[in-house]
Amino acid sequence: MIFDVDNTLTNTGRTDQDCFLQAVSYVFNVKEIDTDWSHYKNVTAIAILDQILRTKSGKPPRKREVSDMRDAFLLNLKERSKKRPAEFAEVPGAAQMMTELMKKGDYATAIATGSFADGAAFKLEFAKIPYKKYCIASGAECFTREELIDIAVTKAKSVYGVANFEKVVSVGDGIWDLKTAANIGMPFIGVGNKSLMESNGVKYWVNDFRDLPGFFNLLSTAV
Repeated sequence: MIFDVDNTLTNTGRTDQDCFLQAVSYVFNVKEIDTDWSHYKNVTAIAILDQILRTKSGKPPRKREVSDMRDAFLLNLKERSKKRPAEFAEVPGAAQMMTELMKKGDYATAIATGSFADGAAFKLEFAKIPYKKYCIASGAECFTREELIDIAVTKAKSVYGVANFEKVVSVGDGIWDLKTAANIGMPFIGVGNKSLMESNGVKYWVNDFRDLPGFFNLLSTAV
């Protein structure tokens, strides 16, 4: 099972975006940024940052600048959590669902976040959602979402000590999550955003994770 984080496990989609943009503005002094991620060629942190800077200045970010921006982003998240802790709540039932999944011997779990790994870990821990520490693939490691999923699968194979998985299912909320799963032929379960899921023909969908038997049934039937 590969899970997105923002608006899939935690209700942090807008919060993540705000903190990301604040960090970009602070480190690179960039203003008037397009905040609709669907307008970007690739939806990972490093790809979005690269496109923003190339559009504004014609230059890609340097390694040190990316590090500074990631640090600023994490600091923004921590400060925001103190002022607005409700924004970091779990998607209802997510913590219990992950707890149950990790108890089952026939499931492996991994995180594939388009954001930064330390930010994802902070959000999951704040919401008390369990996760495998070394099974987080992040948007700082790659440009494309397809690469992101591949990294998550590779890390999960290493952590769980297996050569292959019988089936890998992607769980996410964004149109980019859906498109990525379709591009690589991976079963997909949508979370929330009913109109988006229905308009894009998503067959397997949940509003949240409060109906655990129903969700686990989808894991078995999703193709």
